[in-house]
Amino acid sequence: MRRRKNHLLRPFLIALVLMALLLVLGTYLSRLLAPSSAAPEPVTIPDQEERQATNPWGWVSQDAAQNEYDENGFLSVGGVVDYHAGGKWALQGLDLSAHNGEIDWAQVKDAGIDFVILQLGYRGYTAGTLSVDEAFFRNLDGATEQGIAVGAYFFSQALSEEEAREEADFVVKTLSGCKLDLPIYFDWETVSGGGRSDQMDTSRLTDCALAFCRRIEDAGFQAGIYFNQEHGYFAYNLDLLGDYSFWLAEYAAVPSFYFHFDLWQYTPSGSVPGIEGSADRNLLFPEP
Repeated sequence: MRRRKNHLLRPFLIALVLMALLLVLGTYLSRLLAPSSAAPEPVTIPDQEERQATNPWGWVSQDAAQNEYDENGFLSVGGVVDYHAGGKWALQGLDLSAHNGEIDWAQVKDAGIDFVILQLGYRGYTAGTLSVDEAFFRNLDGATEQGIAVGAYFFSQALSEEEAREEADFVVKTLSGCKLDLPIYFDWETVSGGGRSDQMDTSRLTDCALAFCRRIEDAGFQAGIYFNQEHGYFAYNLDLLGDYSFWLAEYAAVPSFYFHFDLWQYTPSGSVPGIEGSADRNLLFPEP
């Protein structure tokens, strides 16, 4: 009896499965062959402002002013970059230290150099001792005598706001009786082999830069911050530093850095009459 009952059910179940398959196949074919009346949804590409708002790259800064230089205004000839766009000209400059040796400032002036940023001093990256660059005053006098505008930078290894203010006070004391035309820049960098401040986080580093710049401005000088692209994106919060001059290091014929900068170090291997060996070349974008 059981064998007969199973024998009768099997054809019935097979028929149900076949009917279901035909129904599914018919529905698919009808959708495939039917004309589409709805237009495809457009793909929306976010503009620059929206991309910055969503910040998929993880940049620290959100609201800092943007780079508005015209990329077509940059011209490179023989390794020297110039800029002219919208009635705005860039000034040619160098940044120098004792490592550049003795300098013939008359030749530097004749080579078309408008300004220099001189290393005033540095904090040691191990013991943290403060020192004056041994060529600073010699270079300051030489540039000034030739009518070349002068700014300065201090290599920082500050671990706290207190140490950053100590560095700024050291700079101000060193400059007693001196006049500068351009800002004094806070220059923090990691050190090959390890420096005392290599592990600074964004908040602490930004606070140190602020402390340094405020103390410099309180003494009557202009202040700024030097950084490369990586540090500009991920080490500093530029939103909090917008009152100060930004000095960007990006080695290229045209700068791609997203945020605004006032001074651009575009090569570490420039050749300039009056200086043996290579020198860092810069462009300064003065306000119109």
